[in-house]
Amino acid sequence: KERIDRGGRIEEDPAVTILKDTLGALAHVHEKGIYHRDLKPSNILFDGTGAYLIDFNVSKRGNGRSQSEIHRQRSFI
Repeated sequence: KERIDRGGRIEEDPAVTILKDTLGALAHVHEKGIYHRDLKPSNILFDGTGAYLIDFNVSKRGNGRSQSEIHRQRSFI
């Protein structure tokens, strides 16, 4: 978001890299049965090697339970 706010746009090549990294991360967590549910620019971090998806606080497992429900259940076991 800050990159867009500063320059008004992102060039095509970096945008493609950001999308590939983000979609790759989503595909990976989906394969694990986790659904992010809060994808937005502020939940994508960058460093010199690529983009990273963060903030899974409202994510859900494939069974429909939220991460907080899963953590709560584990704390009682």
